[in-house]
Amino acid sequence: MSTAASRASSSNLPGHAPGHGQGGGFGSGSGGGAYGGCVIGARITVRGALSGEEDLVVEGRVEGRITLEGRLLIAPGGVVEADVEATSVEVRGEVRGDIVATGSITIERGAQVTGNVRAPRVMIHDGARFEGAVEMDVALPEGFGRTR
Repeated sequence: MSTAASRASSSNLPGHAPGHGQGGGFGSGSGGGAYGGCVIGARITVRGALSGEEDLVVEGRVEGRITLEGRLLIAPGGVVEADVEATSVEVRGEVRGDIVATGSITIERGAQVTGNVRAPRVMIHDGARFEGAVEMDVALPEGFGRTR
């Protein structure tokens, strides 16, 4: 798929018009430009290991494993049955598997995640369905949590 086609398809996602991303999300990109990643369309199923160095939007279905040096968006209607490692992950669809991010994990209203999540920042919005454990890699201040 060409980069232009990827941009056109991703700009149709709710909240992902160029320059209108949420919290530095997919729509805002570096320098406020348009999202420039790859899109797995709504009628596409991928089975196996996916890896890459750019952003990915899943509107269809992925089964297996995803490893990205970029951002991952599971769009509404998208289904991921895989363990995921990425820079950041935004779930608007459904994930069944563990998610690890070096930046943040966001589970939006209406999304469903079954699996453990681990990242320095984890946001689970009202109306999201989550079943699993949360581990946040956060350094605590010196002496915090010590009892006397």
